[in-house]
Parts: sequence; structure tokens; C-alpha cells
Amino acid sequence: MTSIQIFIAGLLLVGSTWAKDVTIVVYAAYGSPHVVYLNGRVLEKEERKAPKKDDSLWRRLRRIASDLESDEVPSMRLTWKLGETGSTIRTNKEGLFEVSVEAPEGTLFSHLKAPEVSLESKDDRYLAEPTSVTPRIMARGDLAIISDIDDTVVRTDVTEGMLFFRQFVKNAAQLEPIAGVSTLYRSLNAKSMPVLYLSGSPVNLFERLRLYLEVHRFPAGPMFLKNLGIRDSDSLFAQKTYKLGHLRKLAKRLPDVEFLCFGDSGEKDAEVYTTFRKEYPKRVKGIFIRRIPSTKKSVPIMKGAYRTEDSFDAARRLVGMGLVSKELALEIGKEVWGENPMPMSLRLDLEEEVLKAKSGE
Repeated sequence: MTSIQIFIAGLLLVGSTWAKDVTIVVYAAYGSPHVVYLNGRVLEKEERKAPKKDDSLWRRLRRIASDLESDEVPSMRLTWKLGETGSTIRTNKEGLFEVSVEAPEGTLFSHLKAPEVSLESKDDRYLAEPTSVTPRIMARGDLAIISDIDDTVVRTDVTEGMLFFRQFVKNAAQLEPIAGVSTLYRSLNAKSMPVLYLSGSPVNLFERLRLYLEVHRFPAGPMFLKNLGIRDSDSLFAQKTYKLGHLRKLAKRLPDVEFLCFGDSGEKDAEVYTTFRKEYPKRVKGIFIRRIPSTKKSVPIMKGAYRTEDSFDAARRLVGMGLVSKELALEIGKEVWGENPMPMSLRLDLEEEVLKAKSGE
């Protein structure tokens, strides 16, 4: 090897040691038979221990601060590939990226033949482990679940001041699930109903929410969160505008899919979902709004939405729609009521029907 070759090799070696370790995070991967969509972010890699139930307040606060102060990687070159097709993109000023991939000519994506899309760094300044995702394909006749997160699947008390702070400082292992919702969503997902999570939480909390859903066995699914960055950011308070924008985009990108919408009475979910149904009356098949404790029972629900006291209430309504079995509804009821006896008026009809089914009557 000549001295020049040695010098060049040395420069390459030094350059590789200067490269930053980064992580490619995919927030959502979904699509129709014709196009799939991916969006995510590239962040500087940070080694952290898994959250534990006995983590101290100080450790939890440090983790939250680290989440909120995430180090994004702007203008990084990424290459996506689907089979022989691929292209190079760049992250924006806040490290975010979005990719749309059309099905190869003469073919369609499907549940049985879902595409695998790979992402890898093509930027010498950064080192990243390649990642692959399989988007959830939704086609004609499919029914998808659109679910809020805060106070719909996890207790956050987001409208309750100090109670919210007490919940916010918990880690993913300590957060409290809304009883029965995980069982309900898993059942619907098992019937080929994908779950799409649409929340007003900041995108910086993605990993916290992903871990929470994993710990409590919620179905994995695309997650749409607010970008509260400096440029092109979502408004912190304009919930209706933000959520309606995403719902309209989903309706356009998934033109043959119908929806069940789940939210709570703490913010504007009922208003958002009923507006969405007015725009797409044939495609929104049900709106379920959980009443949070601070909402008085006397407060009327918006016309066209079901107000539910808990996931058992929602499950009973879904029984009437033919989407949930009465046996499963009883199982969810036991989760909701726990050690307390379930009111006879709520369980009697369901129990009788389940017993009849088991006896073959």
C-alpha cells in the first residue's frame, strides 16, 4: 500500500470515528393497496435503561426531560427500499421524514402480501442501524379503529391540573390503563381491525407511549402525535384543527376504509368525531366517548355519539353492532368492576345469552 493510500485510509477511519450514532424511529407505517406511507424521525442515539415500577421521582423526571429535549438529526440522507425500488430522502430541520411508496406496476399491496420497507442511512456523518417495517394495509371492506390516547387508553387526568402532573411524572411501567380497553382493542384487532392512535401528546413522548402500549398488551399500530417544534409545528391548544386534519388525511389516503372512533369527554373528541362523520357519513360507523369523572352525567353528549361510562359499556354497544361477542363483553365487565359485584341489570342479559350459546340452545 502506498503512502497516499495509507493516508486516505486513515482519513476514512478518522471520519468513521467522528460519525454520530443515531436511531431511525418510525412512528406510523400504513397504507392502501395502492400506496403505503411511512413517517418518523432520526434522533441521536441515547442508551437508557428500561423504565421500572420502582423508579425514583428523580429518575423519572430525568427521563421526561430527556424525552422532551430530544436531539433531532436534520438534513440527514436516508434511503428507503421496497424490493428493487428505492429512493433517497432527507430529514427536515427537526429530523422528521415522510415517505410514500406506490405499489409496483401491475401489483397491489394486501394483508397477505404486505410490503417490507427498509430504511438506512446514506450519510457519512451518521451511523444508524438499518430498520425495516411492514405497513398495515387497509382495503375495501376493512373497519379501522381510530383511538385517542390520553384518558381513553391510559389515565392521564389531562384536564385536572395537579392530578395531571402526578400522572405525567409516571414512567411507562407506572402509568395506569383504563380498565378493559386493552382486551377490547385486542379482540377487535384479532378480527382484522387495525388500531390507529391519534393523540394530542407531543411526538417527543412517542417512546414513552409505545412502551406503555407494549407493557399493557395493546395492539401495535400507527401513532400520530403533535409536532411542537419551532417550524411547521402543530398548535399546542388547537385540538379540533389538529385532529380533524389528520382524520381527513386518513380518509383520503384510505378511501375504502370505514372507521370506529374512540375518545373521551375531557377535550374535544366528541366534537371532532361528529364533525368528521358529517363529512364522511357512510364511513364513520360509530363514535364512543368515555365520560371522565370530572364530566357531570347531566352534561349532554353531542348527537350521534355514544357516551360510555367505561369499556364494558362500550363493549355492550359493540355487541349490538355484531362486533364483539357477549362472552367477551362479560370478560371486559369483570376487568372493569374488579372485586366489586357487577350490577345485575348490566350482566343478566349477557350471561343468559352466553349460557344459551354454550348449551346449544
